[in-house]
Amino acid sequence: MTYRLPARLFRWLVVCWSCILLFSIGACAATPISAPYYSYTYDFWANWVPSPPAYLPDRVYSGTTLGVGALNIPQDIFVAPDGRVYLADTGNNRIICMDSDYRVIQVLTEFSDGSSTHRFNRPEGLFVTEWGELYIADTNNGRVVVLDQDGGFLRIIGPPVETDDTEGLLPNNFVYRPKKLVVTPSRHMYVIARDIHDGLLKFNAGGEFAGYIGAPEVKPSLWEIIWSRIGTREQRERRALFLPIEYANIDVDHKGLIMAVQPGVVEKKKESIKRLNQAGEDVLIRAGFHDPLGDILSDKKSSLSQFIDIVAREAGTYSVLDKEYGRVFTYDSLGNLLYAFGGMGDTAGLFRQPIAIDTNGPDIIVLDAAGSFTVFKPTEYGKLILAALLLYNQGLYDESAEIWTQVLKYNANYDKAYSGIGRALLRQGDYVGAMTYYQLGQNRSGYSDAYGMYREQVIQEKGGRFMTIFLAVLFALYLFSRTRAFAAVKQLLSINDTAATSALSAPVSDEGPMAAELTLVERLARWAKETGRALKYSFHLLAHPIDGFWELKYEKKGTTSAAWVIILLVVFTLVLHRQYTGFIFNKNDLERINLVMLALGVLVPFFLWCGVNWALTTLLEGKGTFKDIFIASAYSLVPLILVIIPTIVVSNFLRAEEGGVYLFGMALSLAWMGLMLFIGTMVTHEYSFFKTAGTCVLIIAGVAVVLFIGLLFSTVINHMIAFILSVYAELMFR
Repeated sequence: MTYRLPARLFRWLVVCWSCILLFSIGACAATPISAPYYSYTYDFWANWVPSPPAYLPDRVYSGTTLGVGALNIPQDIFVAPDGRVYLADTGNNRIICMDSDYRVIQVLTEFSDGSSTHRFNRPEGLFVTEWGELYIADTNNGRVVVLDQDGGFLRIIGPPVETDDTEGLLPNNFVYRPKKLVVTPSRHMYVIARDIHDGLLKFNAGGEFAGYIGAPEVKPSLWEIIWSRIGTREQRERRALFLPIEYANIDVDHKGLIMAVQPGVVEKKKESIKRLNQAGEDVLIRAGFHDPLGDILSDKKSSLSQFIDIVAREAGTYSVLDKEYGRVFTYDSLGNLLYAFGGMGDTAGLFRQPIAIDTNGPDIIVLDAAGSFTVFKPTEYGKLILAALLLYNQGLYDESAEIWTQVLKYNANYDKAYSGIGRALLRQGDYVGAMTYYQLGQNRSGYSDAYGMYREQVIQEKGGRFMTIFLAVLFALYLFSRTRAFAAVKQLLSINDTAATSALSAPVSDEGPMAAELTLVERLARWAKETGRALKYSFHLLAHPIDGFWELKYEKKGTTSAAWVIILLVVFTLVLHRQYTGFIFNKNDLERINLVMLALGVLVPFFLWCGVNWALTTLLEGKGTFKDIFIASAYSLVPLILVIIPTIVVSNFLRAEEGGVYLFGMALSLAWMGLMLFIGTMVTHEYSFFKTAGTCVLIIAGVAVVLFIGLLFSTVINHMIAFILSVYAELMFR
């Protein structure tokens, strides 16, 4: 027997199920998509540091979801001041206008100027002014079309025309193809045009061509300059011209300054992002840990990013879009990287051909030329970062510090937050606390300011007491030196020293059961005394280098053991320098130290110098043996020990503005060492001044050649090992 539900009950169940389904769909649409990418920043030493996501993808819109048909190679998206969103659907020759909720209001494919109808031809750029005027770069029609917010015609700005002031600026047979544009609050328009390498085309408020601004600098390499001089005419003509690179995109910040990005790999350029004033000068502040170049390598020699668009944001921040890896990098007004997110792929939140970026309030919109755009919404972490920056810009430093404290709960490795808290503590007069937080945030300039105020405070509070105690101690020592007790102590020390000397110089007895042991002890004692005497001689050598190196060689005032002690002391000095130099001048990662590499950093150059020195001077009639060269070169390193150690101590009491003292100490140690090496080479080999100079140049060149050959050899060995391993893997897994 078959049971059937009543028709009324069946219809009621269908309605309920439909409501549940619609509710679930609506809830899913309102729930942000989980992040399919990693968010990160870079620390002071260019290490990749993971961080919580500052933005999550919310919705992905295509032409189909918008109800206007598939998008065809869209090239630009722009959010107007009133919240409307405009999209340049370049391949379909149309402009799509949406409201702030991304519902299509109208689609513009043509406009009428009152006498005729005009159609767009591959429009690539959009801009909407605060007065509601829509500027469209109608690229293949060679013009800029200005419409009102309802699509009504206002005017056309055609190709640039030379005037008396701009005569000769436009190239011959110039074809105007505007790609991107912005309009400043003063109604000046700036245009990026195809095949224009002289910067941005400037048009005044009346639409007249007024010249160029912001031409990117051309910096050919040294090899390119040399080749252009020595190459034949045909070779020079075949080589690429040194032309500036066109800008990829531009925007206007809240001050009316133009934000611009240059395309291409920015390996050799530190100015891929620019902030141009009205004179075309780059005024972008680059005071962060690293220049705003997007992704950077750990060796700090190149960049991986290729910027395609930029958007100016609140509190002087700006976000740039990397077309190579689909990442969005956001920087503050000083050039500090706040966060990075995004990537390439087919998953929601990733891109296939990222082409443009803009913001809709706190949201970030990224346009994909493959036919869609993604709306990203800030997480609580991202909102806190923006709130802290806004509060700081308003002068609410204490409130900003409270927000930064909350940021640290999400990300304890966020250097910007530590600096923000340190800044607030500095204003409150807590200089020690400010120094602590500035050090945690690797902010050396802020630390210097806090330390300067702390030092001044200590001097005012305790300076008089310290000087009184210091002078009292000096006066007490002077009085003690005039007493009989001091003379008695001095005489006792002299007697003990004479007794020790007699014991060391006494003949050694070979008789008795303890003779061998005593002989070993005495030998060690004599070795220590001889080494100490040789080390003490280094002070005489520094004061009288010519006579000192002569006696070092011919009167054997120096020993091999003393030379080794000096080398070990140099290694120890460099370890101290790395770990204990004042924070302001110490840019090493103190949590990572490799004693082996530090030792090799001394031993390898030292023995290369000695080896190449001996090899060359043997051919150049030098009089020194390898042992002579080794001892003389080791004694020449003594200035490093004598100067660097006091410099390390002093560096902990200096501000950044007083860094000249620290730099002078380091330069003095190197210059003094170089002078001693020069004199030691001259005396050891009995050369003239000019022959010594030439020999030193040859030695340095020889060291460079040996290093190059060693590097080349190690590279070949590494490739051979990699090849053998790949062949082994193929044989094992096939």
